Amino acid sequence: QWVGGKREMLKQYEKYYPKKFITFWEPFVGGGAMYFALNAKSSVINDNNPELIKTYEAIRDNPEDVIDILAHLRRKHSKELYMAMRGIDRKLDIYKDLKSYEIAARMIYLNQTCFNGVYRVNKSGQFNVPIGSSLNRVICDPIAIRNASTFLQSTTIECQDFEVLLKNVGKGDFIYFDPPYYPISEYSDFTRYTK
Repeated sequence: QWVGGKREMLKQYEKYYPKKFITFWEPFVGGGAMYFALNAKSSVINDNNPELIKTYEAIRDNPEDVIDILAHLRRKHSKELYMAMRGIDRKLDIYKDLKSYEIAARMIYLNQTCFNGVYRVNKSGQFNVPIGSSLNRVICDPIAIRNASTFLQSTTIECQDFEVLLKNVGKGDFIYFDPPYYPISEYSDFTRYTK
């Protein structure tokens, strides 16, 4: 789940896909709807959000560890647990103090239980979305995580500025650009994915 995700719109894009290409590139992967739907043999996904990229890497490399933590969080889910998980980045440097699969489980848990699946951080880079209204979200989906892990095995995962990434694109590659939305007012922006 990702704000601005294209899962519901993929059908209308199919007519624009190239008939053949060498490598699929998605410089703003977000929730990866296009990446997963396209099922390309060779792919490069990227995002400037290190927490999101760590999540993809952990799902690829340690799916069972991610599943174990999420299953535990599902059993214990409450507003108090949500606030404790949300507050971890106020107490720790999550990139130094947590393992990648712990970062992934935290991110998935927060994404599934926060308000409307919004990923937003404050200027200090701390996740700051309130809890959502439903306590019955699918916090742990082992089948989806294992399938994504298998899918990600042959994918190059990057975390860098898209302009740097695209210097490696070759002739015959397919690039899908879905950048963050341009804000139309002070409060309508969806660009706070990173500090």
